[in-house]
Amino acid sequence: MKKHIAILDVETNRKRKTFDIGLLIADTHGNEIFSRGYIIKEYFKDTLYYEKHRKLYEKRLLDDNYPSFLVTAEKALKQVQRIFEHYKIKEVYAYNAGFDARKIQELAKDHNTKNPLDDKKIECLWTWACQTIFQQKRFADFCIDNNLLTKKGNYKTSAEVAYAYINNKPKFEEEHTGLEDCKIEYEIYLHCKKQNKFRLRGIIHNPWILVLTPEQIEKLPKQFQTMKVKFDDQVEKAKVLAERLQKPLQVVTE
Repeated sequence: MKKHIAILDVETNRKRKTFDIGLLIADTHGNEIFSRGYIIKEYFKDTLYYEKHRKLYEKRLLDDNYPSFLVTAEKALKQVQRIFEHYKIKEVYAYNAGFDARKIQELAKDHNTKNPLDDKKIECLWTWACQTIFQQKRFADFCIDNNLLTKKGNYKTSAEVAYAYINNKPKFEEEHTGLEDCKIEYEIYLHCKKQNKFRLRGIIHNPWILVLTPEQIEKLPKQFQTMKVKFDDQVEKAKVLAERLQKPLQVVTE
């Protein structure tokens, strides 16, 4: 039996309430199995963070060929739970997993509904990318050549940049709708997986620090420099333990 994983992405309105849950079920070899977008009735009516996308959402809700549905928060969470059970999902991936997991938890609490992520391993694709594809020398060149730098001169490490890099499309722009973002995040998952490198698992705050050069780190505030030292220490200790156990080791720092 093939292993199935879930890719999750949420979008919020201006009140920071989750109005869009994108969900993609796939195997670990590039095959998408199931996809669904849940637009939450209670919060879709308020101004969206990307309000310019409202007409796009409305168009897709009317499109019988696009798997997006307007439902209550309670129904959305219960359906996600049933889908996880049906496909025997144990691992859920999201690009900024700390954010997505927190917003799902808040939604479940606000509507007195079981959180479908409660018994799942939450894996952060941002953390994984920062330890694999963003470590490649050509990534730094890609960012410099295409001005994909922050105001402080650090490399950008968003899902948009990750997808642009692995597909050599420097002008790529992420749609910022739940289901479509899940699709590009699945490509990022597959690309990271191909690297077959040791990594810290779980959620790590500020994983972008792992991508910076020593010169860039020296320019950071002291607390971020300290965080980088702790990351390096965690990586070294986890590698030693993994070698002893001869199996992947999960390290969650949240």
